[in-house]
Amino acid sequence: MSISARHAARLIVATPLVASLALLAGPARPEPARAALITVPVPDVLTMRHDRTAVVPAPGVLGNDIGLLGGTTAILTSPPTHGSVTLQSNGGYTYVPNASYVGTDVFHYRPSGLLTPSTTVTITITNAAPVSLPDSYQATAGVALHVAAPGVMSNDSDADGDGLTASLVTSASHGSLSLSTNGAFTYTANGGYSGADAFTYRAGDGLSWSAVATVALQVSQPAPSPSPSPTPT
Repeated sequence: MSISARHAARLIVATPLVASLALLAGPARPEPARAALITVPVPDVLTMRHDRTAVVPAPGVLGNDIGLLGGTTAILTSPPTHGSVTLQSNGGYTYVPNASYVGTDVFHYRPSGLLTPSTTVTITITNAAPVSLPDSYQATAGVALHVAAPGVMSNDSDADGDGLTASLVTSASHGSLSLSTNGAFTYTANGGYSGADAFTYRAGDGLSWSAVATVALQVSQPAPSPSPSPTPT
């Protein structure tokens, strides 16, 4: 028998055997889902404003982690120091900083897996300082000038939307001044004075202060009283 004939005979004999084994084994079964044995966690960062609530949806902290197999869940291993966090197994979380806290906070978590270490989520809580702009008013010597709230703060602002209070820095030099925290003030220039006067203040949001702003006052003399009409003779 030639070599080619012997190979052909082997093929004829082997083919039914392989087919029979395949029929006995049946179709291939899918491998059941397993949790990741090893996942490489990657640190996360978040920046938010003070006195707010941060809600981060899934996959949250797991979104940048590297898992070898599927089924990874998030496990809180160390809570934050300056607030509270609720971490969902799907990686989403809700973080609430302590009232009026500004700074950095950290909590730790790890993805599920036998050999998976913990990593950090660093949260930076910020506050925008108020912005105060200059003001100017006209006054008459010896006559009280009353300016209602918001007064000097009518053109001031705070990017966080915080309520503002006014604080006097330096008072007027040529008259009496009373400044309220809501920005209203009363100024009375000295009798007989005319010219420029000023006072300064700053606005606060409870956490920080604006730069000092100047309120310019231009004082003029009262209009002269009309001369009395001559008495007819």
